[in-house]
Formats: sequence, structure tokens, C-alpha cells
Amino acid sequence: MKKRIVSLLLALALLVLPVLPALAAEEDSYTYVALGDSICAGIGLTTVQYAHNLMGVDVSFNFKGYPETCYVGQVGKSLNLDRDHAINLGLPGVMSKDMLELVKTGTMAEMNTLSGCQYNYPEFVDYIKSADVISIQLGSNDAFVPIDRSVFFLLNVLTFHPR
Repeated sequence: MKKRIVSLLLALALLVLPVLPALAAEEDSYTYVALGDSICAGIGLTTVQYAHNLMGVDVSFNFKGYPETCYVGQVGKSLNLDRDHAINLGLPGVMSKDMLELVKTGTMAEMNTLSGCQYNYPEFVDYIKSADVISIQLGSNDAFVPIDRSVFFLLNVLTFHPR
């Protein structure tokens, strides 16, 4: 399954990346915005910065302060975009329905109880409106969080209620 996801992401990158230099040649500068979950955010890289708050984590620093080794950092570097023109809107734990709400309003009305996240970033809408190019890497949590919860539940049932 991981190989399929990696293959899909690479295929998407191969489709998007050749188009971006053509856009760069047409204009002096443009804005690239990446929407996504923890993979897009760069979670797991040692230099990703975030702070714990009452609703989970605050990753707003990474919108422009992301590590160079994350996907957005690599795309921005290859296109000679500064951090004001390559924006990383990756949010750990976000699911498709959450991202839709964030794109429309900049906030999630309630906590996603499956993934345990809730975000309130009004600037989200402004970043998206200013974008010339948007990439979307989303769906991992939609697929894996319910499975993870189910396996956890079954393991608890089998551990605490053996037959």
C-alpha cells in the first residue's frame, strides 16, 4: 500500500513540476501553495517546528518557515521561489472534509474526533486566493485513521476480554 501511495505522489509530482517552470518564464513571480496533511507539512523531518496547544498542534510557523527538505521546500528551491511565494499549508491529521472546510472558511467548526485535530487559520483563505498554482496531497488520513482506530479497538477487545 505504501508503494502505491509513493508511486501516486511521484506521478503527481511528475505531472505538476514540468508545468511550473513554464509559468515562471511567463511571469516575474507567482505564488505556489501546497495543501495537504502531515506528509505535505513535513512531519517526521527533524527540522519541522510546531507547538502544542489546547486543540492539538500549531503548525502556522511552517506555512513559510518549513524545512528545505520538505516537498514544498524542494519545489520552491527548484523554482527559485522565496518563502513568500512558496507556501506550505500542510496540516497533520487533517482529513478531506476538514480541508474543504478550511479552504472555504479558514477554520474547522469542530474537532475531528478520529484524527484528533482542529485548526483555526483564517489566513488560509487569503493564501489560497493569492495562489497561482496549488498542489493537493490529501487522503492518507481518510484511508488510514479509520483502519488504525479499528485495529486499536479490536486489540483492546481481545486483550481485555479474551474468550
